[in-house]
Amino acid sequence: MVNFIDQGKINKAKSSWFTSDIWFTVAVVAPCIVLHELAHKFVALGFGYDAVFFAFYHQQFTLILGLLAILSVTYNWGFLLIVPGFVRIFGGPPPGVNALIAFAGPAVHAAFYGASVLAQRNNWWMHTPEHRDFWHMSRKLNGFLFIFNMLPLPGVDGFKVYTSLFQLL
Repeated sequence: MVNFIDQGKINKAKSSWFTSDIWFTVAVVAPCIVLHELAHKFVALGFGYDAVFFAFYHQQFTLILGLLAILSVTYNWGFLLIVPGFVRIFGGPPPGVNALIAFAGPAVHAAFYGASVLAQRNNWWMHTPEHRDFWHMSRKLNGFLFIFNMLPLPGVDGFKVYTSLFQLL
């Protein structure tokens, strides 16, 4: 072990492992986050409402969540909290439309989850262990994100969905 450290092989191996892990994570996570927010925006635009994406540092609350995300990575808390931003809808859509706009983001996760399950069951794009890991992680992440985003908690899409549906009744 000392010989490897002295020759710099451990640091080099760790560096390439870290770099490949970052790109793998980006490939799994980025489409989920970007398409989630775009779904909110485009559904709102489709109904004729103005929709603007705001980065996480736009509000004090989301800035604090962004800082917590950085700290969770830095100090290895065992989880990663990601709040890249949010879409604000202008014009006050009625409850039914508001529920559809709010559900558009979690619907993206449901679609990715379904695609991941189909890919795994039918062995689509399973040529290497990395491909299998990609679909496995995509399934797990999108399943979690769908459930989390549908919780009836303030600040989460599910809260808007349920309160809008309740207003319809």
